[in-house]
Amino acid sequence: MLCWWQFAAFAYNDHRVTGTDSIEQALKHPERLSDEQLMNAYKSLMWAYLPHDGERSAGYAMQALALSYEHDWLNSRVDALRLLGLNAYGGGDYERALALYDWALQLNDTMSRKGGYEESTIDDNLSALYGSIANVYNMQDRLHLAIAYYQKALPLFEKYEWWESASILYYNVGELYSSMGNVDEAEDNYRKAVDIGTLTGDTLMVVVPYKGLAAIYLDRDDRQRAKAAIDTLYAYYSHHRDDEVADYVTTLCRKARYELKWGGGVAAAGPLADEALRLTDHEMMSDTRGEVYDLCCEVAILQHKWHDALHFAYQALATDPEETYGDVVTYSSLIKIYGALGQADSVAEYTDRMHHCLTRFANSHYQSGLSEMQVLYETEKKEAAIESLQRERRWMMWGSILGGVVLLLVALLFFLLWRSVRIGRKSALFKAKLDGEVEERSRVARDLHDGLGGMLSLLRMKIEQDADKGETLQHLDATSRELRHVAHHLMPEQLLRSGLTTAISDLALAMPNTQFYYDGEPDAKIDKDIEIVLYRCTYELVNNAVKHSEAGTITIELNHHGSNVMLIVSDDGHGFDPAKAHSAGHGLAGLEERIKSYKGKMQIISSPDKGTRVSIIVKSF
Repeated sequence: MLCWWQFAAFAYNDHRVTGTDSIEQALKHPERLSDEQLMNAYKSLMWAYLPHDGERSAGYAMQALALSYEHDWLNSRVDALRLLGLNAYGGGDYERALALYDWALQLNDTMSRKGGYEESTIDDNLSALYGSIANVYNMQDRLHLAIAYYQKALPLFEKYEWWESASILYYNVGELYSSMGNVDEAEDNYRKAVDIGTLTGDTLMVVVPYKGLAAIYLDRDDRQRAKAAIDTLYAYYSHHRDDEVADYVTTLCRKARYELKWGGGVAAAGPLADEALRLTDHEMMSDTRGEVYDLCCEVAILQHKWHDALHFAYQALATDPEETYGDVVTYSSLIKIYGALGQADSVAEYTDRMHHCLTRFANSHYQSGLSEMQVLYETEKKEAAIESLQRERRWMMWGSILGGVVLLLVALLFFLLWRSVRIGRKSALFKAKLDGEVEERSRVARDLHDGLGGMLSLLRMKIEQDADKGETLQHLDATSRELRHVAHHLMPEQLLRSGLTTAISDLALAMPNTQFYYDGEPDAKIDKDIEIVLYRCTYELVNNAVKHSEAGTITIELNHHGSNVMLIVSDDGHGFDPAKAHSAGHGLAGLEERIKSYKGKMQIISSPDKGTRVSIIVKSF
């Protein structure tokens, strides 16, 4: 479920309008409008329809996008792409949203390099795009990346004194750190949100972070600060209980827990829990409902109403089908309940569940130092535009030498034929080399597995007949495993049997700290030669990241839509200077030749200490 603060953070840049009828009437006679007026109309309507009619909003954004190409209006194009990204985000298509935001970032960088745009316009686009990307990563539960992008947006908010947006983003970051268990960072960001909210004079901006602070102080047993935070919350939300129901319910839970710890006990907390339960409905977020049910369970336990407590505990678990860290509290309550009811088997079951939950979250989530992580993007060079300019210059040169259109056409024809033959010959030679390499790899893999592998197996049988054989057998087993490993990566059977997606997935599982994501139709077909080339590229790039970059995380992304296949391998390691890559021992020159032989393109984005991102795109057939 989307949270209000995920969209409110960008209210300062909200282009939406309410009067759409008059604009749409004007569009019925486009001949009466200049292109500038048409663009303003499209942009006004795409933002106006975004909250309630995504399809119509996207339609106007596509018209704005098309018109932007007619006049090379880069800022309007960025605006349209950002809206299309928001539309995809609202529909749950997070990968498409990220691709659109990345495209918009590259265009914004082009605007910066070309000049002619105000710095505030560039920064406005950047802050909005960074925040939008962070929201996507937040919804994907990739919280370390969400924090990094929120933090990239924050300096821009502060630079232009967009205090309301800065306050909300500090609150967002505090929420993320809190969910990761890093309460010190969470408290620091909540406090910054309060300070900036106080600066704006907006009471709501001040109050909202106190929800997180109250929870932190309750867990720390900091009675004085917990009371101050809860009093602030209750003073505001008790007067806005009708229009801020969910936040009022959260406040009641915080207040009830304070009463259980230091106040009037069950007598004071019980009515607060009952009121929270009465106001809770299924429209509220699962964590809010879970907190209410856990509170009611705790009150029932203290009243020795075991069956009521059991009912509330199971309601808390049912709020979210996935196991969350909050379930640990519920498991603890179930252990107490079943212990009081004398059901030892259930006590053991939920003790195991609690241990498993704690272990899983400790192993899979949230390492320290995420606040310093920065993810940088650079702009792709427009090779087609450069080639077009070079071709035009060649035509001018031949025209000046030959002095006539006829001679120019003849010269150009011979030039193009020569160029085509040369490129075709080079491509054919390299492809033949690749085919030979693939065939040779397959042969060597078979020989290693069938020939030498069989010999090692026979040798093992003979050694087993000897008396003193333990250490020798261990070395032999290790040699056999290494043999299978080498044979597999020369030409993996899984690639030949099940295809590229399965083979890369197996490779990711075999490599340390490597994740694989696939976006495309499950039964999408790719030419076998293309699959082999992409697998070899994947293996080479992952191997580079492991050997050279000391990467903490390696990510492989395979996108297959239509006739295009895109492979992206990125890591957060040392990085390098791409200009020196061919002489650095990374094997990238060979990869580029492989891809070019199949009319594909490869892009390298890296710099020292900034990680590496290599993108490859080829036709699937």
